[in-house]
Amino acid sequence: MDNSTTNGVGILIQPTTKFQTNLIECHFFAKINQATFTELELLSRLLASGCQQYPQSEQLAAHLADLYGTNLQIIHRALGGYHDLMFRLAFVEPNTPQNYQQSNLQDVLALLQQLIFKPLLTVAAGAKAFKIERQAFTSELRDLQEDFEYQAFVQTKAAYFAQAKLPANYQTAASGSLTELAAITYSRLQTLYQQILDQWQVTLTVLTNDQQQWPWSQLLTQALPFKPRPVQITNNLALLTNVALQQTLRRPIPGQQSRLTLAYQVTGIHEPAEIQRFSLLTRILGGSEQSLLFQMFREKLGLVYDISASYDALNNWLLIETGLDRQNIELALTTIERAWQQIKSGKIPDSLIQLTQSEMISQRRLIVDSPQRLLNRTLLQTLQPAMQRSAANYAQAFATVDAAYLGQIAAQAQLRVTTIFQGQEATQA
Repeated sequence: MDNSTTNGVGILIQPTTKFQTNLIECHFFAKINQATFTELELLSRLLASGCQQYPQSEQLAAHLADLYGTNLQIIHRALGGYHDLMFRLAFVEPNTPQNYQQSNLQDVLALLQQLIFKPLLTVAAGAKAFKIERQAFTSELRDLQEDFEYQAFVQTKAAYFAQAKLPANYQTAASGSLTELAAITYSRLQTLYQQILDQWQVTLTVLTNDQQQWPWSQLLTQALPFKPRPVQITNNLALLTNVALQQTLRRPIPGQQSRLTLAYQVTGIHEPAEIQRFSLLTRILGGSEQSLLFQMFREKLGLVYDISASYDALNNWLLIETGLDRQNIELALTTIERAWQQIKSGKIPDSLIQLTQSEMISQRRLIVDSPQRLLNRTLLQTLQPAMQRSAANYAQAFATVDAAYLGQIAAQAQLRVTTIFQGQEATQA
């Protein structure tokens, strides 16, 4: 059942006989310009710290333990141009009674109702919890200032999405920023959460091994009586950007190791089979120890500490990230370009293409071995019906792929941001 595209509140049930664990997730969706990543990160922490019935984190933890070790997560993520604020409870039914009214599910739903509709934000204890969570969050973000791998990504993202002429919300890392955090007030979070409850699109997702055919939709609707609201996701989740200029960012950093991050805009890749094939190209480029970049850098030249390439289809960009000694920066840039030229000239070994295809097919099969990944796939396919793929469709998409084809689609990636963090200490011989 799913009516989220008509009244803004949907229910998805994913039955399974493979797991003893049941999952219930409540997702709130809205366009990214409705809130900052920093606001949602702080809000997630505050919501997870307690509720009115269990205002202390220790009390909440004890109650979760009483529910046969139920696990709680409240997190947020970006899905292309949208926010996803998610409540997740993972639980078991130790006895699986015939009557659901005596089940662990009833107590789990009661807790979820408390967490969503009776948070600390509306009572006096919330102000104290806000200060505690903001202080802890501030300390974590300060520590990240010295994580230069992370900071190189942060600056790359900010520069890339600034060029795309998108609101500042898109330019911040999902983990948040100190500048934004300092400006967040308790009243702002109260207002934001009320907007989320009243206006953001809701999808309730369930993964269950229920053999009793309990009335899940009825139980969820009773426990979580959301009113109809506007539909937020009306088209593809992907964020279509246009980054026209190429730029280079340089920053000196302490220590011997340098960081190099390259961001490529990927254009013209929209259909599921196209995305799958470009993912294949990315993995061949730098997705494993057998990849071109790893073999060129680590095995042949010994240039870097680490190197990887990743493709985000929802943001339509490809990242290459590496750690290396400062004297190797220019050689690394030249070698990365040489790897691209090898691909574009159709000189990828057939054995590498076949190995990478097999790995991707195997990994796709493993999705059903993880409750979270299986339920996430169900959700994303519902939000984007055109992206639904069968195992046969997935394998067939590789049938016509060869080195020449990969060379053609490699032209869809254009370098837009080069970020160089250069270590200031000489490497010891």
